[in-house]
Amino acid sequence: PATREQMFVALDRSLEAIRRRDVQVGYTNIALLASLSLILGGQILGKEDLRGLGEEKLFSWMEYTNLAGAPREYNSLTYSGVALSPLAEIATYADDPEVRLRAQAAEARVWLHLATHFHPATHQLAGPHSRAYHEEITFNPSPTRSCLYVVLGDEGMMGDLNTSHDILKGIVIGLRTFQCPEPVRRLFLRKTFPYLACEQTDAEPEVRFSLSDAG
Repeated sequence: PATREQMFVALDRSLEAIRRRDVQVGYTNIALLASLSLILGGQILGKEDLRGLGEEKLFSWMEYTNLAGAPREYNSLTYSGVALSPLAEIATYADDPEVRLRAQAAEARVWLHLATHFHPATHQLAGPHSRAYHEEITFNPSPTRSCLYVVLGDEGMMGDLNTSHDILKGIVIGLRTFQCPEPVRRLFLRKTFPYLACEQTDAEPEVRFSLSDAG
């Protein structure tokens, strides 16, 4: 019981730190991880203000992404997986059915974005990439490939140069319950080539979601 109480205190302090830091929604993976922490942490602690803050951040990220046409960390073998994981957790564990539904819709959008860029023969995402690290676009394991492995069950997702860090990422992601729509799953595996993916970026979100509050 004493350890449990200490964990609640630590969780409360962590959530207050997230509230103070208030990462902008353009920073996709951190904003979504903050949403996850605030929504589920607020539920655990019974703090509606924290849970509401997490829901507001999630909805703002969805609006921002809708205006831009694609996730800001675009087509990333590194960070798309980090974005999918908190959306899947919110869609599974949030108490509010509307929040679960919205998170599921946002997760489906990220899956679709990845499916349009995925080349099944090479297990690779066609570029251009945003915030994708060198080791992870050269056929090594990555958070995104771990998510794809969970959903597609394709051993080609796993590279030869596994490290303990890569394996840990895979284990953590393997515990998620992802909700990739079946038509999107089929698109990953059964495209007719040549295949053209057209997406648009928009400067407008940078105006509406500016960093002016941060000075």
